[in-house]
Amino acid sequence: MTQSSEPSKGEKKQAVGGRSVGGQALIMSLGTFSSRWLGLVRESLLAYFFDRMVTDAWITAFRVPNFFRRLLGEGSLSVSFIPVFTDLRVQAPDISSEGGPSVRVRNFINGFYTLLLLILSTITVFWCALSRVFYLDPG
Repeated sequence: MTQSSEPSKGEKKQAVGGRSVGGQALIMSLGTFSSRWLGLVRESLLAYFFDRMVTDAWITAFRVPNFFRRLLGEGSLSVSFIPVFTDLRVQAPDISSEGGPSVRVRNFINGFYTLLLLILSTITVFWCALSRVFYLDPG
């Protein structure tokens, strides 16, 4: 008897870590749900204990970081990166000597994160320089 290299139907449902895709989706959903509730509790406590001026400063301070989180983590960047990365993984399977991703996939990831580092570093330096101008010359 020869063994097939394809997994059986029961094995196809299993994902990394031995959990099914539905189980992983449930865990992700519960994490998102609890995060939303904790955010609501945080905002309620902030509004109860602090005055409007403090809460406005809090919201303003987190506006730019939240924008980048939405853009990079939840937005167009993840929508464009994940399909390209998945296609590369399918086209160039894990054939490196270390057992990790192929050279083509590693080059794509390295190039992507290098570009991301350059863009975010430039934005950070720009805003730091701009903040020093406003601190040194307030009027």
